[in-house]
Formats: sequence, C-alpha cells, structure tokens
Amino acid sequence: CNPGLELNADLTGCTPCTELGPTLVSSAGVRCEACPPGTTPLADRTACDSCAPGTYSPTGSQCIDCGEQGGQFYSEAGASRCEICPPGTQPNTPKSGCVPCVNGYVSAYGVCQQCQPGRQNNEAKTECEGCDELGPAFASSDGTLCEVCTLGKQPRPNRSGCELCPSGTVGVDGLCEEVCAALGCVNVTV
Repeated sequence: CNPGLELNADLTGCTPCTELGPTLVSSAGVRCEACPPGTTPLADRTACDSCAPGTYSPTGSQCIDCGEQGGQFYSEAGASRCEICPPGTQPNTPKSGCVPCVNGYVSAYGVCQQCQPGRQNNEAKTECEGCDELGPAFASSDGTLCEVCTLGKQPRPNRSGCELCPSGTVGVDGLCEEVCAALGCVNVTV
C-alpha cells in the first residue's frame, strides 16, 4: 500500500488511514498508527507534523491555539499542553514564550496589568507598591514610576501626582513647608 494507507484485514486491498481514525497516519503504507501528543496528522496522512509554537495537541489530532485557554498561556513547538507564564511575565505575541512585563505593569499569573496612579511595580514586576512606601515625597501620576515631586510641589494625598504648594509654604525636597520653617527664619512674620 502507498503511504497514508493500510493493508486491510483480508489482505485484498488498502484502507485509507482517515477511515480508521482521526489521528492515524502511515508513512510506509503498512500500518496506520496514531500521532503522538504534540503533533497533528498531515492532510495526506503520511506523517505527523509537530504543533507550531503557541499551539498544542493533547491527543495527537488537531493543534489548538493556546490563546483559547486564556491570555496567560504559551507553548513551544511540539507541545502536548500549554504552560502558564511565570509571575512578572506574559506570553509574547505568537504565544511561543514569555516576556517580562514593561515598567508600570505587573503579573501574578501570566497577564500583565497596569499599576494604578500613586503606585509602581516592584522589582520582580509581580506586585504594585504604593509610592508612600518609598517616602513622603514620592508620587506617580500614571502608575509607572514613583518620583519625588519637583520644586514648589508636593504629592497629592493619594500619591497620584504632585500639586502646587499652598500659599505661605515652599517646596523643599518634594514636600511643602512653612516658609520660616524651610528658611530658618527667627522672629519674622510673612
């Protein structure tokens, strides 16, 4: 028999592998055998082909897109299952591997999510931390990076950015202080 076929039981002809099962192939035309997990049969049933990166086949039949399981899954070529990206990462666009979250984003389970204003990502990019944890003068308007407020400004109460110092105060090192306290005035009224 030709490849993709199997000798029938009474040895009088050949049976296509497609008639015997959805995952069967025959490369030599002798016997149809199942494709292993991580592969899919070629259309002519002469061989098994590895699943492409970002897809998987648990039974050796059809390769399935890892994206159908959710945004946090990826696979390498020839996979029988999809994997979850580790914390601090998410799948790349073809879902063939994982890439680190960009600044201002964190991931506990393989999907990077943006930090809220007043927060920034920790070093591992697994959690958002409050700007107040870095000190009293830090703020972040976009959840990317907590920074000391510029001269003449102080953090908003929720640390979501900086605001002008109120009248009668001056900005020193990201905080507003009474003018005399900041300048060291003695017995002077402003």
